[in-house]
Amino acid sequence: MKPLLLCVALFLVLPLAPARAQENPQFYTDRFAKTLDVCPDVSLTAFDFKTAYVSDAGFRRSYSYAWRNKGAKPVVAFEIRVLRFNPFDEPLADLVTTIPGHDSGNFSPLAPGESDSDGVREGSDADLFTALAYVDKVRFADGTVWRADAATVDREEKKAMPALLPGAFMHRPKATTGTK
Repeated sequence: MKPLLLCVALFLVLPLAPARAQENPQFYTDRFAKTLDVCPDVSLTAFDFKTAYVSDAGFRRSYSYAWRNKGAKPVVAFEIRVLRFNPFDEPLADLVTTIPGHDSGNFSPLAPGESDSDGVREGSDADLFTALAYVDKVRFADGTVWRADAATVDREEKKAMPALLPGAFMHRPKATTGTK
């Protein structure tokens, strides 16, 4: 009799966890998403992330970005790097996304003054609390490549998150890539 009652209790309780996750896709209501303005040519004009339970895929995290070419040259591709931290301000693996031209569906160069947007998804658990996004690399139509200066990124990161644990900038796990 006891095993039967246990099975019935588990059957009734286990489905509630995914349902609660669907009701609150943000998990942490005071999560923090911010852009770091380190690139003179491409600016991220919007950035956000959320985590939700998808019935056939488990927990999925989605990132959305918007950008503008504020430079004088057409952009063939650029790379967005997202620095990610858990609720204790400890670094998680960076997320790296390459944007080919306008977005993942339009590879034509992003002309000066043009804007666009896109997003990526990844499988995840619910430990992401803080995310800082910035443009890390840009390839222009003339073949030149711009790369973010590490000292500038570190300075902007420290301004955005002054409470980071000592050494958090030194011991960053390996980067991952999202799927479009």
